[in-house]
Amino acid sequence: MRLSKKTFAGTIFAVAFVMMVGISAVALWINDCIPFDNARPVAGEEVEDFTLYPATDENGKWGYIDADGNWIVAAEYDSAELFWGSIAWVEKDGLWGAVNDKGGLVIDCIYEEKYQQLDEDSYRICVAVSGNSKSIYNNKGEKIFGLENGQIGDLDGGLIAFSRNVDGIDNWGYVDIDGKVVISPSYKAVGGVGLTHAVAITFDDEMVLVKRSDGTETPLPDNVDLYGMGSNMLLYSENGLYGYLNMDGQVAIPAKFVEAEAFSNNAAVVKTETGYGLIDEAGNFIVEPSYAIGENVGNGYFMMGSSVTGLKTIFDKEGIVVAEKIVNANAWHDGILNVETETATRFIEATNGLIDGVSMANRSTAVYYGNRIAVCDINGVSYYDHQGNLLETYGQTVSIGNSGEITSFLESPDAYLEISYPEVTTSDSNLQDKYAKISDRLKENALSDYANMYKDNDGSVNYMVRGAFDYSVAGSVVTVLQKTSFVDEASDVEYEVLCFDADSGEMYNINSLFLPAVNWRSDFSKLLVDAYIEQSTYITDRLNQDAVAVLEKTLDRNTGFLLQSDGISIHVPVNDSFVTVFVSYEDLASAIDKDSEIWQKMIVQ
Repeated sequence: MRLSKKTFAGTIFAVAFVMMVGISAVALWINDCIPFDNARPVAGEEVEDFTLYPATDENGKWGYIDADGNWIVAAEYDSAELFWGSIAWVEKDGLWGAVNDKGGLVIDCIYEEKYQQLDEDSYRICVAVSGNSKSIYNNKGEKIFGLENGQIGDLDGGLIAFSRNVDGIDNWGYVDIDGKVVISPSYKAVGGVGLTHAVAITFDDEMVLVKRSDGTETPLPDNVDLYGMGSNMLLYSENGLYGYLNMDGQVAIPAKFVEAEAFSNNAAVVKTETGYGLIDEAGNFIVEPSYAIGENVGNGYFMMGSSVTGLKTIFDKEGIVVAEKIVNANAWHDGILNVETETATRFIEATNGLIDGVSMANRSTAVYYGNRIAVCDINGVSYYDHQGNLLETYGQTVSIGNSGEITSFLESPDAYLEISYPEVTTSDSNLQDKYAKISDRLKENALSDYANMYKDNDGSVNYMVRGAFDYSVAGSVVTVLQKTSFVDEASDVEYEVLCFDADSGEMYNINSLFLPAVNWRSDFSKLLVDAYIEQSTYITDRLNQDAVAVLEKTLDRNTGFLLQSDGISIHVPVNDSFVTVFVSYEDLASAIDKDSEIWQKMIVQ
């Protein structure tokens, strides 16, 4: 099978980077830094810190302080994100805008939603949505492009796919990161992007290579991968094997690989009968094909290892070792990658390699941020110095109902197990027993037997475990959605959901929200499919057909959901990932039991 090109678009760990009102995870952090054999260090130079840091005031509102604790952006927002470039996105009264690093509001809070995209070369945009209008902003807060009716697709190679709707049909093209249309919206679908060309499909269902500078088209054979463009090479298949074509459509590297990725930064991960390796554009191995796994982690870095759960090595695009003994590579933030060893989190800079002298205990959401390390969870942010010592925490508690609070905890003895879970408490003595039972359920759902089974007695790792949670409040009804991911040679996702009334401590089953004759797992199939297609941000030919197939069937017991104030967010496992579909209560009106206790509790007064 073909390896899919690594995509860094989409949420970009959105939950990790958004700080609602609440508490950051509580954990004991170690300061030890394990050695990296053959690593290429970068000196940890102390520079004056001009970064602004999200923080809360005594009322739980978010703003930004400088390194000395002075308020630069007044605490008047409901949530605030970390800076990326020279802007940070903030939310006020349910609408999004952005502030700049001087403290000014550069994008008014007028957008109902926004999503950020990052490609493998750290180009980054934010798409903001207001009604049918979509606007693309860059890292400076400048609006570079807008659409009234159309779609925004993937960011790839510095180009952003977009469509204009003509007579009900999406016509796709590309705009660059300066907002200039470089490939006119005249295609049925668009695919991978290279340095000088992009791949597209015409309305005659012909695949063509489109020159970025003038739109010149060159026909391509059917065996070219629509999304296999990278650098200036095209991935193609022949007799079940994979190779590469040049921009003239001629064979540059014959089809001899069992699996292959698109080129990135003039190198590509491929697999032969002996394992994964890394090749240059001449087809020469710069990392020999001897590894059980291989992955492009972005910005010209590639990770190879003996197994998914084993220790791995990160190479640069020339095949030079950058870091060894790596367990996992996580997310990029402003050109710096979070990587984890067995006992520490380290950071790799896109242009210079491993940053020396900066380390803290394992946390996949840790971000190298100014002169600090920021660790974010669903409610808050904690700041550490570069040696992993806790400096301060913002967003400590979230109030629920008349007397309750929700707090986040972290269980993470090493890089292989990282589980965040909530605890609920109340100051009402009459409810404390019920709240204690809810907390016990939440902890049991999160940890179960995973903490004891992920390793054998001899220390060998069976699988990696990642656990996180989200929650929503509708009226006095709180829904907690817990997600646990298991990673070994295959990946699996499990959901647990718990609904309760914050004012009474009573737990609810979602079935009680609907009329007796309604089976929400099977009766909403068409509604879910239509909503998923409408909400999908992917271009037409990249719609996840596996997700559609799952949504068309009866949803299994491993389906997650959140009861929100305006609708239900349904989380459905698909293969080794998941999709999220939102359905409004207005669309579900005929199925809801308006006399049910849970509905009455959910009604926002």
